[in-house]
Amino acid sequence: MGKYNYERIDNKYLTPPSLIKGGLKLLAQLKGKARLEKFDLDVCCGNNNIPAEEYYIFPEHDGLAEEWREFNWCNPPFDVCDKWVKKAYSEQQKGKTTIMLIPVRTETKYWLDYILYNKDVDIHWLRKGFKFLNAETGEEMGIFKNALAYVVFKGRNVSEEHQDLVEWIKQRLEFVSKEETIEKLLSFVPTETCKEILKTLSHRDFEKGEVLVSI
Repeated sequence: MGKYNYERIDNKYLTPPSLIKGGLKLLAQLKGKARLEKFDLDVCCGNNNIPAEEYYIFPEHDGLAEEWREFNWCNPPFDVCDKWVKKAYSEQQKGKTTIMLIPVRTETKYWLDYILYNKDVDIHWLRKGFKFLNAETGEEMGIFKNALAYVVFKGRNVSEEHQDLVEWIKQRLEFVSKEETIEKLLSFVPTETCKEILKTLSHRDFEKGEVLVSI
């Protein structure tokens, strides 16, 4: 058999134990614990091979449509990673933390929009050579040839009173420059509050792909 003989016939594959262990280690670090046994929720799964209190198993539960818990695990179908990354970002704004296991695709729009310029994302790069498990037999599949990473969306809370302002900024940026938008925002709220609100916006929300300006 060839070295790289991984073939994704469908999206029903299982995360190998070594990668689950790594995810739980990151979870423990986030919560300041020596060790943790479970996530609050596996948001995207075909069965319950990930240690979690709750599972969103499709089609009974659609993780893209439902609310997530405080600390989540997400190893999504790799052909629709963009949707799950965007959802993890959305849940991050509500204070939810998600540890994702996804391929390293830094050239893609969703990595640029939601991951690489997000100050509240930690990226833990992994070597190539991992083998996922066949969902039916539990046996190792061929080596997955692409590099993987744990992408950790660390939850941050925006108070309810400011949620409307966040949406207002996003809509305004479609028609008005970033500088004018920030100037208008500063007429509503103090500088420090303005900074906190702007931190919740992704790289994508600012025209011409610019990073947040200093206030």
